[in-house]
Amino acid sequence: MRSALLKGHILGNNGLYQGYVTIRKGVICDVGAGEPPSLDIPEIEGIIIPGLMNMHTHLGDCGARGPLPYDLASAVHPGGAKHRFLINSPDRSLISSYSQALSEAKIGSSLVLDFREGGAKGVDIAKKAMGPDRCVRVLGRPGANEDIETLLEASDGLGIPSLDSADPDHRRIARSLNRPYTVHASELYREDVVRVLELDPDLVIHMISSTEDDWNELSSKNTPICICPRANSAFGLRVPISAMIECGSRIVLGTDNSMAVRQDMFREMEAAYLLLRNQAPSPDNARKVFSMASGEPLSGTKLGDMLIDWTPWWSDGWPAIGDNGHLAVLKAPSDPYWMENPFEHVVRFSSQRDVLFTI
Repeated sequence: MRSALLKGHILGNNGLYQGYVTIRKGVICDVGAGEPPSLDIPEIEGIIIPGLMNMHTHLGDCGARGPLPYDLASAVHPGGAKHRFLINSPDRSLISSYSQALSEAKIGSSLVLDFREGGAKGVDIAKKAMGPDRCVRVLGRPGANEDIETLLEASDGLGIPSLDSADPDHRRIARSLNRPYTVHASELYREDVVRVLELDPDLVIHMISSTEDDWNELSSKNTPICICPRANSAFGLRVPISAMIECGSRIVLGTDNSMAVRQDMFREMEAAYLLLRNQAPSPDNARKVFSMASGEPLSGTKLGDMLIDWTPWWSDGWPAIGDNGHLAVLKAPSDPYWMENPFEHVVRFSSQRDVLFTI
């Protein structure tokens, strides 16, 4: 459904207000306060929120779900269960695997940043699975002896799996094409932040085994970090979210490997909230987590400039006429108390089952 009249409470940077948003062919054509007009398109009533931004997924390994190894290396490192599935499965199984994970990931999320294995062929499989649905930006992972420019033509950027596989020339080429360059670092153990900074990445994944000095360095460079609390917890890895925030880290959320967890940003928000609540109790925690899940920390970053081509929800002008929708509608609960703290309601109690509309 690309055309709809959305009505109810709109949740923006300044809180809630009663209003409506008219979408035709995926574009916002009217926004107003109060009662909506009568139109000839479907009406959807609920809580209108910004679309969530899932900043780190591996959608392709969904088909490897089953008994999950307890250690990270046995699960997702080269030679582990994930890569055995990706290497040994026919294309039709890989497309089916990707499609299943995508059907989960896009509920409530307007943008999904997927880190795709398998070089240009892997990117092609992702695009076949997506069809005309383009909420996913596919970041390719270079294969052996693969021409990097060919991969960048096929993909939306680069998702490098480790510092050891990073190539500064690839970073230079990606930047020349204004494509994101991202890298995994300091997940299972601490890695030298100098090596990370030399790459000048647009996004670093994990950084949970780092030090305050490391986080401060990335913060000083305005480099966002994506954390994945549920996937890390599955392998016994601690996510020091409070300490990272104290260092000024620009934290966004992702769901990571499909073989490990459901691709569900509502569950991810709840997990992040509970971690933050236990590490640093504060009445502002829900608002902070919602910010992470909806892209606000990307404001003023190179990655934000590349990904956000609509009016962001943290500006006073959201939702904006002429923009692509980039919003979702949630079923409003029957009791009115959620309105006292709508961010807490969305982060703690909303689920994919409550999503009525996403664009």
